[in-house]
Amino acid sequence: KPRGGNITEALINATNSNYDKEVKELEEKKKELDNFTREFEKQKDKIKQQLAWNDVTADVNTKILPEIKKLIKDAYEQYTD
Repeated sequence: KPRGGNITEALINATNSNYDKEVKELEEKKKELDNFTREFEKQKDKIKQQLAWNDVTADVNTKILPEIKKLIKDAYEQYTD
């Protein structure tokens, strides 16, 4: 019911009320999106770290361990000769 019978004022109040409600909903959605984005970045960093670790272990397995085995074999052969 319009206050004092002023329809224009009633329309303005209704519009403002809807606007405030929509702004609040958008602010809540922005907070949710910000939280999602932060969590996504954390997960992305974890994946990058895991991939980097995979590279390290692959290097160890393909480059370092064969060298260590060769050194041990050479040392053993020299010891047994």
